[in-house]
Amino acid sequence: LTIIGAVQKHLTIWGKVMQRKLYSIYTQSACIYCDAAKDLLKEKQLPFTEYNIEDNREYKKELLEMAPNAKTVPQIFVRDKLIGGYDDFKQYVEEAISRH
Repeated sequence: LTIIGAVQKHLTIWGKVMQRKLYSIYTQSACIYCDAAKDLLKEKQLPFTEYNIEDNREYKKELLEMAPNAKTVPQIFVRDKLIGGYDDFKQYVEEAISRH
């Protein structure tokens, strides 16, 4: 893979991310933390797009491109910023609420 090819691939992935809803959550089936994160998103009425990495291998590749160190799910993004897993996201929401 050339440098130009790598940059083009990176831009393509981030272009897809920017077309999504504000919140993106990468999940898998039978994951209690994924369910808890989705429940929190719904409770706070935050629009999100779910990407189940078991249902679509491309989603897993995409996740690892954006967050190479991701070892668990859920992984939650706000636009192009990785927030992290459920605990990180819960803290993010609590801090956002306390600021307003």
